[in-house]
Amino acid sequence: MNIEELKAQRKTLYAKMSELLDMVESRSDKSLTAAEHSRYEAMEKEFSELTKQIEAQAETRVDPMIQNMLAASSGTPVEEESRSLLTPEQRMADTVSVPHELRGVTLGDYMSGIVTGNWKSQELRNMAIGSGAAGGYLVPAPLSATVIDKARAASRIFQAGAVTVKMESNTLDMAKILQDPAVSFRNEAAAIGVSDMTLGQIQFKAQSAAAIIKFSRELAEDAQGFDAALQMSISGAVASLLDTTALYGSGVAPNPRGIKNVVGINTVSAGANGGQVSYGLILDAIQACMEANETPTAMLMAPRTDIGMSRLKDGQGQPLMAPQAVNDLRKFSTTAVPVNLTQGTANNASDIFVADFSKLMVGIRTELAVELLRERFSDNGEYGMLVWIRFDIQTAREKAFTVVSGIIP
Repeated sequence: MNIEELKAQRKTLYAKMSELLDMVESRSDKSLTAAEHSRYEAMEKEFSELTKQIEAQAETRVDPMIQNMLAASSGTPVEEESRSLLTPEQRMADTVSVPHELRGVTLGDYMSGIVTGNWKSQELRNMAIGSGAAGGYLVPAPLSATVIDKARAASRIFQAGAVTVKMESNTLDMAKILQDPAVSFRNEAAAIGVSDMTLGQIQFKAQSAAAIIKFSRELAEDAQGFDAALQMSISGAVASLLDTTALYGSGVAPNPRGIKNVVGINTVSAGANGGQVSYGLILDAIQACMEANETPTAMLMAPRTDIGMSRLKDGQGQPLMAPQAVNDLRKFSTTAVPVNLTQGTANNASDIFVADFSKLMVGIRTELAVELLRERFSDNGEYGMLVWIRFDIQTAREKAFTVVSGIIP
């Protein structure tokens, strides 16, 4: 079967699973009989197998080098490790199994239960996942993955091509080629020169980051509206954090190291005291990547720089046509790139990131953790939700990235 036929079959199977659960929920005891439980498990197994077949046929743009790096570190086949690597188009939620008791439960349902204490029967069965008495709750993986996918979709680095590495533990080691072996010609019967390949190691270490989301009790009691508002707020905050960290993370614990602070990347300066944006600077950045045998695919910049490029004019005052090499890059603007950086005497400088962003890897733990802040905002009739996410940033090839610094208006 082709991928569309597999998806259609999975959709039909999902409908049958939902129909069985709805029938059980309509009963007073809400319990599966032994026969129903066996039937549901069989359908769940078939659903999982169909998902694997769909993933196997789905087109992937994960760099083969990154797949090999992860496979070499874990000792598992590349085909298996590819499931831990997600392109921007692939969803983390599709890689997480959903237990039948969580079918139909939204993040809003779950959070509303935490706030109001009014748990639906489905949600009550999930309370073993977290401990309210300890002050925090671990959001079930299927619900967490949905929010993380929304954050990835809103994040500019993922839109530009960054790869997601699913982390199943606090740390993840990957092999890395630091220097390729050199190949040279030789005369007949002459000695063969030795050229070693230099290997290193990348270690993802999940770092904790947190955000506080405020909301009213009334909103929490409206589960449907609460779910939409929560997902938008949390995913937006996480997306902004991912972009800022991936570009500018200091690397000083507990902060991951962002592209600009990675040793070995290419750099282009707009001038000692900054300079205006020009296609020449972009071409210099592209050239720096190409001279290292890397092919840049996208550029990220501040909105001010983006509009500044659109305002470029030729000698006759007409809009200046961009060179083809610049047009070939996908262009993204983001407020994660500041416009108040210092470059010599200028304090209003900005950056442009030109890169093959498929060489940027974001390791993410699949669970979100939340803690309810009942008293902090109670004088305004509001609650606070402390949301924790754990991730790390790594680069597969430093020379795939060029930062153009010192862009001023």
